[in-house]
Amino acid sequence: MARNLGDVGDGGQGTQLSREDEAWEAAQHRCPSSPPRGQAGWKPYVGSPEVFHCGYDGYLEDWEPTPLDPVAECFYDETNRLVDDSHPYRGCQGTADQYPASSRFMHSVFDRGGILRKGWDAYFESKRKREEDALRRKGLLE
Repeated sequence: MARNLGDVGDGGQGTQLSREDEAWEAAQHRCPSSPPRGQAGWKPYVGSPEVFHCGYDGYLEDWEPTPLDPVAECFYDETNRLVDDSHPYRGCQGTADQYPASSRFMHSVFDRGGILRKGWDAYFESKRKREEDALRRKGLLE
């Protein structure tokens, strides 16, 4: 449960943070179990998913995100399985976005799902998958 710091004389900022935390957590859990191809309310991920998302197929909810109304960002592997905490490459899963990717600075620096907070782990997980895929192609890994 989010801590409400609004009761400690911070002018309500803690309440705002609590609502942002709750909104972010809710968006994290809105991914459909299968890719929402062509479904209303969803759009394809734009960008290079190889860097942070293992090259997987990605989708975002189709509205302009804000800290109080973030969008879900969802990725699906080669078998159309949702990449989540139980996936072998869980570090490649999508994250709720509080700022649009077009706002590069805000998305990269301040977004809970952005590069500064989630990017390094996702980058190294994607790198691990690329290396393991190369070993599989050579028959050195099952």
